[in-house]
Amino acid sequence: MLPLLEKHGITGVVSPLTSRRPADILRQRRADLAQAREFDVVFVQKGILPGISALFEQRLAAVRPVVFDMDDAIWLPRRGGNPVLRWLHRESSVQRALRCARAVVAGNSFLADYARQFNPNVTVIPSAIDPLRYPQSAIRHSHSAVPTIGWIGSRTT
Repeated sequence: MLPLLEKHGITGVVSPLTSRRPADILRQRRADLAQAREFDVVFVQKGILPGISALFEQRLAAVRPVVFDMDDAIWLPRRGGNPVLRWLHRESSVQRALRCARAVVAGNSFLADYARQFNPNVTVIPSAIDPLRYPQSAIRHSHSAVPTIGWIGSRTT
């Protein structure tokens, strides 16, 4: 959504994780923490180190206002699948990140109700995608009575 914000004079810097190696991730997040002093506000989606620790969010909040964006129930325990991914989404880390944020943006009322337990400044902004980024392909009509459902997400959601 940055292009839309830029049309209104709001600039932003995006810092996605570029490596899966723990040392690289920590190095990148330390650099992000240093750069945060240059910004008016820091917008965090799902956590800087998702589920591992809210330490970076807490340090950021001491430097700049943090808005925590939550569009998934990231506090819920994972069942099955990769045990490491289940461990990464610890509820206590999510709670600490919510507590230290200046504000929370929740994608729906269910997420907002959870977030309000830890932060009173919660706003619901329904999750949306940019339809121009994902153009509709030709519609295929299936003769099957069973619907086909697509999922946009990550391995952890």
